[in-house]
Amino acid sequence: MKFEPDDTLDMGGCFIETEIGNVDARLSTQINEIKKQLELTLDSN
Repeated sequence: MKFEPDDTLDMGGCFIETEIGNVDARLSTQINEIKKQLELTLDSN
């Protein structure tokens, strides 16, 4: 395992790359997903 700094990530952001896939745990990604799900929920009602 190795950790590398990434200046493209905001403070507290985390992006994990593995052989089997990636995990994007940046706050902006999480907020965008919440927004997307809220819009889908509101559109379905």
